[in-house]
Amino acid sequence: MVRCRMGRRGNRRERGAVAVETAFVAMLLISMLYSIAETSFLLRDGMVVASASRAGARIGSSLPRTTGFATQAKDQVEDAMAGMQTNRIDKVWVYKADATTGARPSSCSSNCLSYTGTSGTLVATGGSWAPTAQNACAGEQDQLGVYVEYRYPSRLGFLWNNKVLAETTTMRLEPYTSLGACKP
Repeated sequence: MVRCRMGRRGNRRERGAVAVETAFVAMLLISMLYSIAETSFLLRDGMVVASASRAGARIGSSLPRTTGFATQAKDQVEDAMAGMQTNRIDKVWVYKADATTGARPSSCSSNCLSYTGTSGTLVATGGSWAPTAQNACAGEQDQLGVYVEYRYPSRLGFLWNNKVLAETTTMRLEPYTSLGACKP
């Protein structure tokens, strides 16, 4: 029985080629795995921001013509984003939305209250919207909006870092049922 030495040498060369190919494929697969994980974290944080905006608008619209309505809305946003880095919250606006389109104002000055995240809490940064200026009469209520802007911190450090996640929610004020005037 005669064995061919060429076959053995060829196998060694193929093993080296397979190792190189495996290294390239492994790098590609690991990159894809990290990208999927990072994108999943981004989508999760986007859903948290959307949920926080809805929670703030829901509580703010349920307190028409009540002192502290914006503070309560801000607190709801803060609670909904409890597991996230507060100092990465760039803006939280509680504002009177445009009556026809529901759009938010371009700047937060009148009929808008602004908050910014610092270490551990949201701090008021300006604007004004007196609760007595709200129209909460049934059928003609103002719309209250909550805008949240959050800078995403990349968990893995190479994808989506500092991407701005922003969400706006607009809801009509609940009809004012307490004694007194329902509009200014």
